[in-house]
Amino acid sequence: MLEAEPEVPDRPNARSVVRTSGRLVFEHVSFAYTGCPDALHDLSFAIEAGSRVGLEGRTGAGKTTLVSLVARLYDPIAGRILLDGVDLRDYQLADLRCQIGFVLQEPVLFAASIAENIAYARPDAGADEIVAAARAACAHDFIDALPDGYDTLVGERGMRLSGGERQRLSLARAFLEDAPILVLDEPTSALDTGTEAALIEIQQRVMAGRTCIIVAHRPQLLDGCDLRLQLEAGRLVPRPRTQAMIPARGDTCHTGSFDATGRSRPTPPARAAAKRATERSAHPAVAAWCALSEVHRLPARVDVVHESGKSAAYRLAGVGDGASAVIAKRCFAATGSVERAVYESVLPRLPVTALRYYGAVADGVHTWLFLEDAGAMQFAPTVALQRSLVSAWLATMHTSAEPLVAGVDLPNRGVHHTLDQLRAARDRIAINLGNPVLTRSDREELQSVIAACDALERRWPELEACCRGAPVTLVHGDFRPKNVRLQPSVSSGRVYVLDWETAGRGVPAVDLAPPKGLCLRNHLDLVTYVSIARARWPALSIESIDRLMTAGTIFRRLAAMDWASLDLASPHVARGVARLRIYRDEVVATMPEVTRAAARCES
Repeated sequence: MLEAEPEVPDRPNARSVVRTSGRLVFEHVSFAYTGCPDALHDLSFAIEAGSRVGLEGRTGAGKTTLVSLVARLYDPIAGRILLDGVDLRDYQLADLRCQIGFVLQEPVLFAASIAENIAYARPDAGADEIVAAARAACAHDFIDALPDGYDTLVGERGMRLSGGERQRLSLARAFLEDAPILVLDEPTSALDTGTEAALIEIQQRVMAGRTCIIVAHRPQLLDGCDLRLQLEAGRLVPRPRTQAMIPARGDTCHTGSFDATGRSRPTPPARAAAKRATERSAHPAVAAWCALSEVHRLPARVDVVHESGKSAAYRLAGVGDGASAVIAKRCFAATGSVERAVYESVLPRLPVTALRYYGAVADGVHTWLFLEDAGAMQFAPTVALQRSLVSAWLATMHTSAEPLVAGVDLPNRGVHHTLDQLRAARDRIAINLGNPVLTRSDREELQSVIAACDALERRWPELEACCRGAPVTLVHGDFRPKNVRLQPSVSSGRVYVLDWETAGRGVPAVDLAPPKGLCLRNHLDLVTYVSIARARWPALSIESIDRLMTAGTIFRRLAAMDWASLDLASPHVARGVARLRIYRDEVVATMPEVTRAAARCES
């Protein structure tokens, strides 16, 4: 083995490279394994830097062989592959492979600790960088819950971890490596549906800003790709139009009901199709969609995005513009009226990107909102380019909405609104102190929360001082990564913000403050925000933004405390006590910074 010659050696004058843009071009590429027929035949196509290409095809079509050529596991027998205009064979092999990250169907894990497995991508990475990568891949929580945390040994091939946990470590490794090219080779096909859905959203974040090659059998995993290639027996062939792409003739909305638990007997194709159409039309989201217009078509499929007591969202496949998906969101009428005001009266008048709004339908207690599907590329604050784009969007929204909000029926979300939330939470806690489910320790914790609320109310003028002089504009109220999407190419600057139910008129403090789990001043690019906002707000400075962020941190925690106090009158009492304790500690820890900020403001 030690004497064996490499199959793909470096050329004598191979060039070094630190980081490429990721633009790949295949020029008449063919390849065959030794003694076998050609596996790839005369492939020619280009992948632009930062774009996504999806590879489709049956097993054995040549998909994995193609990505193996990109990493120079083999060299073509004809043609060439260019990276940033240079033949791959002209790069030093070690440097070339540093440009490519892999997330595979079966993650490669070693019998070592979790930290060592993540750091395999960059052995010189520090502990903070490893934890940041794990957080970005939504792996930190399960790691932190293990007795030995990041020092936990995963066993041979990660046998001590579940399939979803192993994939999260693989994604964390990709975050840490930060390679300009990312290859995802069937990374979720071995997982159950629930785990797959959660990981797909994380993959959107790891793909942000990179050239991505995605190999998948399931077409839905390739939604949002800039280019989709179909391989058959090693050749590129035209992609067939799928049933989801071709609306069924005469497939319009019908009325009817169905028994969701009953088993149907085999029926002739026409009757089976009619039965499926009736079942879909009976879904409340579809019924509301059809109520918008008689010409709306029946969706090919209805997928659950989320369902909870206060709201639900469903994806209606193929009913939007260009056979795109539409999100049907059900919410209470009060919050629905706020979102309608934003989508109908504010966002269309602002110079920012916004989701296509199809309309709304009132349904007694609830309202149905119909919006363009924003996709699954969730905002990742750890990516500098994304931070800059989102900060620019937020600054433009805040400044351009200021002259409009006075004439729109929106709730007051100002400083006094947050004071009302503090008082409501404190009163609700006091009322529920007599709940017999509470232990003595629980009551002591809750009394401490009440005392902290009293102390904060006495110091409320300091919070008002931090916000003094700030303009009143449209605030989102829950501006955090899960409500922000970027699509389809991050570099295009197309930012979309969801869930405006907590929106209203107020100073932008709560939007600027970091959500729980993110560091103060690291979740947005403040230089970008200030440079754009100063055009309308000349007095704005990094220091004034800093004061608003500090006050907004308190506002966010008080809103969370108000919500958590509702648990004290529900079966989730223990959860409510635990959350209130956390929010109390965070408020108490932030108040000294508020005092310093208020003092600077007064001086």
